[in-house]
Amino acid sequence: MRLPSQCRSTPALGGLLVFLLVAGPESASAGDTSAHRRGVVVEKVSPGSAADAAGIRPGDLVVTWFREASPPANPEPARGELGSPFDLADVELEQAPRGPVTLSGTRGQEALSWTLPPGPWGLEVRPLLVRELLSLYEEGRELVEAGRPGEGVEQWRQTARSAREGSDGLSAAWLLLRTGLALAEAGNVPDADAAFVDARAQATGAGLDRVAAEIAWRRGEMFRSRRSWDQARESYEQALTFARGHRPSDLGSARGLVGLGAVAEGRSETDEAARLLSEALATQERLAPGSLVVASSLNNLGIVAGRRGDLVGAAEFFRRSLAIRERLAPDSADVAGSLNNLANMALDRGDLTVAEEFHRRSLAIKERLAPESLEVAASLNNLGNVAMPAVTWRRPRGSTGSPSLSERCLPRMASMWLPVSTTWGT
Repeated sequence: MRLPSQCRSTPALGGLLVFLLVAGPESASAGDTSAHRRGVVVEKVSPGSAADAAGIRPGDLVVTWFREASPPANPEPARGELGSPFDLADVELEQAPRGPVTLSGTRGQEALSWTLPPGPWGLEVRPLLVRELLSLYEEGRELVEAGRPGEGVEQWRQTARSAREGSDGLSAAWLLLRTGLALAEAGNVPDADAAFVDARAQATGAGLDRVAAEIAWRRGEMFRSRRSWDQARESYEQALTFARGHRPSDLGSARGLVGLGAVAEGRSETDEAARLLSEALATQERLAPGSLVVASSLNNLGIVAGRRGDLVGAAEFFRRSLAIRERLAPDSADVAGSLNNLANMALDRGDLTVAEEFHRRSLAIKERLAPESLEVAASLNNLGNVAMPAVTWRRPRGSTGSPSLSERCLPRMASMWLPVSTTWGT
């Protein structure tokens, strides 16, 4: 749901890892399985993302990861190998908020390493796949890109069956997930839902709880974006259950709580939303203090506080979120969003000078990131609203007149929920 121009802020969308396949010298014949292959191939790097800043480029093969120690919360370093796009998604979800992550791999014959700064990674990666399955998948992809998604995803379903018959359950789960994402993008929600359910069943059948959690999360995001609260809640609850089965108290579990909090907020269950978000925040502050995921939860709690009428508390949450974002991701869309939120709080107090300052700072960031965009137009409109007489914005306690700007905006701030992973959404 889009906010009206005077109420909109810049949402900070997490970098969705779009998992695609590639042909190349790393592909193997049908006798190979994914268990014998290492690495994921970069398909696309979003401009301005953390991966872009680190120097990762399309075609790079990423094989291993290393996270530095970050005491006191994370006194020991961590490292691992990447065998599928699910591994990379898990590293971005669980490790990136805890400390700097370095990815290592190759570009052609050259060995390279990339240390990613804070922020969404913005990577689209492809798993290594045996040639036979890769050929089938690419045929389906061509159909999808040609505007024939029904035919294309049927090809992917057949590819998934072939992968399953070849004991490559991980690739089968991925292919079914890819099917669901394509169908959701095409607006075919019933068939997308069926594909997500099949993908989750494939993952659970193979004992892959973390993969099942990722798939359930994606399904929840699809339903939340359509305000289908019952289905979204069911999916987020499943994601939380699978995450806790994999690692009982981690950032994946916190992400499930945030999803459930988003549903509660969407249904105007503000007390429940505050409880769920506070529980998520406690885990995030324990495992990744001062991180961008903490900033996102603080921002979300500010939205809920505003919905509950606690404008002082909302402004405090927004200020704490802004402080983290300015330190870790200065001049980002997240910072612009926090400034917009604080401007709305100032407007409600009738402090037009402060509101104008925040809106001008937000506008400056948007103009650098996306000049001539709708977001820039929204900020210009906000500044025009601030220039109106103060009486337009003031609403004394007990007034029965027109509601203030914040009172009009806060009930519609669902679109400002921010994702706690690479993932996806909320």
